[in-house]
Amino acid sequence: GKRRNLEIKKEIERILKSVEEEALVVLGDFNAHIGLLGAQTLDRNGKMILKWLNEYNLTMLNLDDRCEGTTTWEARDQRSTVDFVLVNQKMYSRFIEMEIDEKREKIDISDHNLITVTFKMKKQIEKIDKGKVIEKEYYTKDKLALKIYRKKARRFLG
Repeated sequence: GKRRNLEIKKEIERILKSVEEEALVVLGDFNAHIGLLGAQTLDRNGKMILKWLNEYNLTMLNLDDRCEGTTTWEARDQRSTVDFVLVNQKMYSRFIEMEIDEKREKIDISDHNLITVTFKMKKQIEKIDKGKVIEKEYYTKDKLALKIYRKKARRFLG
């Protein structure tokens, strides 16, 4: 409900404030309408996203000329754009293209269309020293994904 959404919003904003120097991608089903894509008018979640773009100097890849497709959700003869990909300037400089699979040619198992984003990444081979701490931060509501991640992390760390 609303309380859970507020918790998620606060957590995302905490992350946005803490990773200003890192390459950052924020993506997902925001269940938002920004009034610029699709037929829907601006709503509360859309205002929140537009505020983030301004406040944290983010770019919405859905609005970029290199994004092919608009509709991210489709069911019962209704269409909408509710999934967004936001990046900071460091990541935007690496952005190559984005495709929203509106025809569901690649995968058709959800009422959301597959979004593929391509970035140019530096080829970097990093030697991991014993005792070196690598800190990564992830946020998900998906309990199964979290369980799988923990299992893989334990296996990786020994």
